[in-house]
Amino acid sequence: LAEDFTFTSPHDAELNKQNFREKCWDKISQIGEFEIVTIAENANEAFVRYKNTVNGKKVQNAEHFVFDSDGKLKSVTVFFGRPE
Repeated sequence: LAEDFTFTSPHDAELNKQNFREKCWDKISQIGEFEIVTIAENANEAFVRYKNTVNGKKVQNAEHFVFDSDGKLKSVTVFFGRPE
């Protein structure tokens, strides 16, 4: 992740790396295999729609990724979808 990485969701506005880890990843005890539904990309951005299970619950989300000039992940914006 880039030093100035941010994470945004319908519940969070521009979390930094530490807060992102604490709020999003430290609460996950089990994550399933990703099923990629759609990927669209250009120069330094990608939009991905996927299905997965997190802590045993089915999810379907879309995320927008932005990379910096060094290829590090600069920001993620997640759009929560419906359970599968």
